[in-house]
Amino acid sequence: MTLLRPEIEHLDEPSYQLFVRARERERWSARELIGTGQTVLDDDGLERAWRLASTSYWAEQAGLVAAAELVVGTEDLAVRMSLATAVDDEARHSDAFLAYAVARGGELAEVYQDGSYLDELHATLSAADQAEKFLMHTMFEGLAADEFILLQRIFAGDPLAEIYRHVRADETRHVAIGLNYLRRSYASKDGRENWDAHGAEWERRGLAVINLPAACTGLAELTGQPAERIERWFMHRHRARLRGVGIRIPERR
Repeated sequence: MTLLRPEIEHLDEPSYQLFVRARERERWSARELIGTGQTVLDDDGLERAWRLASTSYWAEQAGLVAAAELVVGTEDLAVRMSLATAVDDEARHSDAFLAYAVARGGELAEVYQDGSYLDELHATLSAADQAEKFLMHTMFEGLAADEFILLQRIFAGDPLAEIYRHVRADETRHVAIGLNYLRRSYASKDGRENWDAHGAEWERRGLAVINLPAACTGLAELTGQPAERIERWFMHRHRARLRGVGIRIPERR
């Protein structure tokens, strides 16, 4: 790992200001949000909330590891410092969902029992080059932030909805960190050639790892909306974020 010298003239640029925003972010406590656990959910809803919180515990821990690897791999000081705050965020998120799961069920629900999904996710991210890793991490954070919009509605009237609301505020900032990096990566000649040659494959690999259709099937059962419509909504928002920083990936066929 290389230690990086600061470029003083760049301290007013957006990438550094993202770090400043993260450093000054609102602090919150999951245990205070949980409080007495008062809820409007019925027994089935509480079971779903317990299992979702348990799943989110593992997912946020995976995000922690991914962000930490990006910290080590980047040679941009502002990005490194911003991502260091994301590592801290993800640790707090994972602990928040653990606190909720324990409050509801006394322990984590048995999800990801064999660890194969998270092992595959970590292996894919670890094997990727830096640009692909940033795309995947930004994609996963963006899709999670979008999913949390739906989960806030599904679990309205329960502390889990408030936890998802606070977590989402952090995740959208992580997306901004990633998009800032991707915009600057795509703006360089070598970076654009790399993106044009491999961007579509990077996206396909990321979508395969997270298995978006399966996730949308689960959300369809909870919302009563068609899974295909939910998947189109996710993809529209994902692609819009990339277009916003000048990156266009050919539509899947």
